[in-house]
Amino acid sequence: MALWRDKPLADVTGMTWLDDQAERLAVLRLDAVEALNEAGLALGEHARLGRVL
Repeated sequence: MALWRDKPLADVTGMTWLDDQAERLAVLRLDAVEALNEAGLALGEHARLGRVL
């Protein structure tokens, strides 16, 4: 997650298929962040979760 930068496929906008894929990737990233946060809470890592991923 620390390697994630900006919007997916930001440099190739205007193509419907690629725009759809960029949205799909953004949703996958959000799902991953939520899963990491849930796992951290389950492990008692509340202090770590106060930082931005």
